[in-house]
Amino acid sequence: MAAKQKSKPQPDAPAVAGEVVPAGKGKRTAWTPTPEERQTAITMAAVGVSRQQIGVFFGVHNEALQRELGDEIDRAEVQAVAKVAQTLYRRATEGNDLGAAIFYLKARGGWRETPAIDLGGAGGLAIHIHL
Repeated sequence: MAAKQKSKPQPDAPAVAGEVVPAGKGKRTAWTPTPEERQTAITMAAVGVSRQQIGVFFGVHNEALQRELGDEIDRAEVQAVAKVAQTLYRRATEGNDLGAAIFYLKARGGWRETPAIDLGGAGGLAIHIHL
């Protein structure tokens, strides 16, 4: 008895959510996410999974993902960044976390480290300039 071969997924054929489809192989261009798929994609975006990776996870082209969930993924990414920024700000201002304060001032306050410049003479002696 011959073994049954699996057929290759068609571009518009539904794939099973969570079934990883290699890039360019069997990705769907037509896709309507279920409420569960929608929530999974939003959660994935909120924790930093890239759009390309989300598309691979659901087996859909980036265009289909953008068309169906683009605005929701945008909001999830912004909310995640805001939450981390809020935590950093709280630690810098209320938590006595010097590292968080320094990072915040460098990233948002324009602070930067400047190299020390030694203007002394040979052996650390002062340089005298007479005019």
